[in-house]
Amino acid sequence: MALGFDVPQFFVIGMEMFDRLSGKSNAEFEFPAYFNFFCLKRPMTIICRAEMKDSICKVFTETLMGPSKDCIYHNNDFPIGTDPSMFPNYEMEGCYLDPARKTMKISDLLKFETFDGHGIVRIPDTDISIKIIESMQSYKVR
Repeated sequence: MALGFDVPQFFVIGMEMFDRLSGKSNAEFEFPAYFNFFCLKRPMTIICRAEMKDSICKVFTETLMGPSKDCIYHNNDFPIGTDPSMFPNYEMEGCYLDPARKTMKISDLLKFETFDGHGIVRIPDTDISIKIIESMQSYKVR
């Protein structure tokens, strides 16, 4: 940001979300997504394969809204015999800290464009299209 670059509004995830050989994430877009939403008051568009969308939504739902009730395991997180009244109430605490969580949806934060059967996605309201080039494990922007 100090260099004067804009925070990206579009983020392309090509072949894989995680590179197992290098141990690096190819889908590190949490900061731009939150900056777009909370500071610039606009959603960020994720461009990805259709099968990636659910995983991305699950992760962002938990980071933004907290864990779902079926993913909270207090018995594993606290010593045996802990009084249940001492367990955190993530939903109540989150809504206290940020009342917008009561009405917020992931679709307010993220929009999705997915590659079609030919590995192409066209960005709405632009002349831009992106094509996955599987042989090169890359993509091409036109």
